[in-house]
Parts: sequence; structure tokens; C-alpha cells
Amino acid sequence: MHIQNHIHENRLDSLRGYAAFIVVIHHCLLTFVFSSDNTSFPALFQDNWLTTSWQQIVNRLLLAFIGSGPSFVLLFFVLSGYVITSSLHKKNIGKIFEYFLFLLRRIFRIYPAHLAAIFIIIILSELQNYSQPLNNFYSEWFQSLMHKFSNDEIFNNAVLVTSEPLIVNNVTWSLYCEIYGSLLLPVFCFVNKRTNFGLQFLFLITLIYCGKAEVVQQVSPALRYIYCFYLGSFLFWNFDFIAQKLRIFISKKILLLTIFLVIPAIRLVLDSKFEYTINILESAAAALVILNCVATKNQTNFLDGKFFTNLGKISYSFYVIQLPIIYLTFVSLSKIFSANFLENYAIYLQIPATLITLFFTFCAAKILYKMVELPCLKLGKKITG
Repeated sequence: MHIQNHIHENRLDSLRGYAAFIVVIHHCLLTFVFSSDNTSFPALFQDNWLTTSWQQIVNRLLLAFIGSGPSFVLLFFVLSGYVITSSLHKKNIGKIFEYFLFLLRRIFRIYPAHLAAIFIIIILSELQNYSQPLNNFYSEWFQSLMHKFSNDEIFNNAVLVTSEPLIVNNVTWSLYCEIYGSLLLPVFCFVNKRTNFGLQFLFLITLIYCGKAEVVQQVSPALRYIYCFYLGSFLFWNFDFIAQKLRIFISKKILLLTIFLVIPAIRLVLDSKFEYTINILESAAAALVILNCVATKNQTNFLDGKFFTNLGKISYSFYVIQLPIIYLTFVSLSKIFSANFLENYAIYLQIPATLITLFFTFCAAKILYKMVELPCLKLGKKITG
């Protein structure tokens, strides 16, 4: 195992901030439709990709290289497994009472900012004028962000314990997975303390295999991603051994190549019908990124800069508040231009609108962090000790 120092903890926070940053860009790039098939991200290397619209090709390349959101959500999961395992090891949780205290801390970590974001979305949805529907140059995904939500939809999304679609703030499907990870990680730690590398690796392979099974996904879709959390925990417990065996893959260059080339290339090259295989490869790449972040001693990469260091501190609020900001920004800016312009040249609006969205999401996240997330984190620590 490896106990990271303050520099490494900050770098992992920055990595979480970078992941949230990419997810927001990803969602911004899904806003407009660039072809008649009503999708923004077909496989680039399909038979007829040269005959598709040039805007669609540009959009697909942007999604691949600077907006590969699904890949970085998996990085969230692997990183959570690593960081939570580190925390559990420090606190030496081994009793039922300590387990419940841990879960209580996780509740204070996850729910307050999440519920605040839900409340903001509900208020915005009530203020919308639904008598004037959005134009058809917006994607179906974007148009689904804001409508009159039913009480059942609000409740299901708020509690995060149901497998029903979470459509009030649909990024919170990942929080649903985080709750499952939080429930199981203490069990994983208890087992890993008493087993060797071989048995832990065998268990990882078993989780990967079971995650694809239909019966497992019928129990809960979140179980499909449990192996990601265990992979992070596995990396923590066997960090020194893995770092030694993979030392030729530990460097600043490898870190940058993995983040900016390897992870995007996986979805760019492989067909979506291999989605589960793509997930496994992305999770492995995420583990390699975390390995490099912790094993690299010198402050020599972009994650040590002030921007991602600051963003890392508010990354959770940044993540949960993004969709209402995206909706308001794009709808507001679109009113400046004619429908004909947006139908033919939406790509010219998409990039500046994305930059503006990032700015306002950062500002909103800063407020949400100071007013809700941070006070609740402090309260949770005060209550649980």
C-alpha cells in the first residue's frame, strides 16, 4: 500500500477537478444536432463518416479529445475507490459502529450539494415557458434537461436509492453508483487486509466478469461499475508492488499521453457495441493515471497548477450544478442568433458557449461549495468524530 503525502492528495483532488471539467465540456458538446440522424456522437470511423456533415465530424473529434465525459466518470469511480480506501485504512475501520459512522460521513458528503442542485433545477423548471418548445436544432438529450417534473421523478432522483431513471439531474446516476461503492468499499477493505495479491486480483476479474451479467444489472445497474471502485481499492493495497512492476510506465510523459491520447482514443476507435470492453479499458487507463499522479514525486505536471488545484476543491459542486448552467447559458445565447444560423452553423456558437458555461459553472460551484457543501462536511466530521 501507499500512504500519499499532502502533494499527492492535492494532485488527486486536481485530477478529480480535471475529470469534472471534461464532463462539463462533454455535456456542452452534446447540446446541438449536426445531422438528420439526431445524434451528436456517431462513431467517427463508420462506413459513411466522410459523407456526414463537417460540423458533425468536428463535434465528434472535440468529443473524443477534449470532451470524453463517460471515460472520466469511470475515472471518478476508480479514484473514489482509491481515496476512500486510503481514508478507511487511516481510520482502521473494523467494527459495525465505525462502519455506520463512515456511511454517515458519506451521506454528509454526497447528499447536501446534490439536494441543493435538485432544488435549483426544480425552481428553474417551474419558471420555464413550455408553450414555446425548443427548436429542433437542439439534441433530444438537451431538450430533456428541463420540463415539468413529477413528484415521483423528484423523489427518485433525490433519494438516489432507486434504479429508476434519474432525470431531474441526470448526471446523478453516477452518485447512485457512488452510494453502492460506499456501501461495499469497507467490505472490500476488510477482505483485502486478509488476502494476498493473487486472491485480490482473482476477485477483481470476478467482479469484471459478473458486471456484464444481465442478472447482476437487473438487481441494480450500479453493480455494473462496482469493479471500478474495487480497482481503485486494489491499486491502493498493492500500490508499491504495482508501481515496481510498471515502473517503465510511470513518468510525466506517460501521464499526459494517457490523459490526452490513450483515454480519448479508446472510444474513438472501438465501436459502441463493445461498450463494456471500452469501460474496462478506460478503467485500466484511469488506474494508470492515478498510479502516475501518486508515484510522480516532483511537481511537474499540469495538475499541480492553481486552476485545477482550486477546481479540485469544489469539483463535486461543479459536477452536480453543471446541467442547469448549461441549459440557461445555451438557451440564452441562442436567442441572439437566428434559427437559420443555428441550423447551419451551430458549431460556431458551441465553442464560445462552452467557455462561458465553464465560467458560470465555476462561479455557481464556488457558491454552492461555500454555502452548502463545506458547512455540511464540517458538520458531518463534527458529528462522527
